[in-house]
Amino acid sequence: MTSHQPAPDPEVPAKPRTRTYLAFYKARILAEDETLDKAGKGALLRREGLYTSLIAA
Repeated sequence: MTSHQPAPDPEVPAKPRTRTYLAFYKARILAEDETLDKAGKGALLRREGLYTSLIAA
């Protein structure tokens, strides 16, 4: 017996939505990043879903 699932929508949005960050969020992340070692920085980035390039910029 197979279940009938609808086919995925083939339409792709014209432009992906860009994430924006509030100033207090950026300040909190940068302040926390400065206090951590390399392993802690990696954990912070994973927890927040960020990339290293966002911190470097």
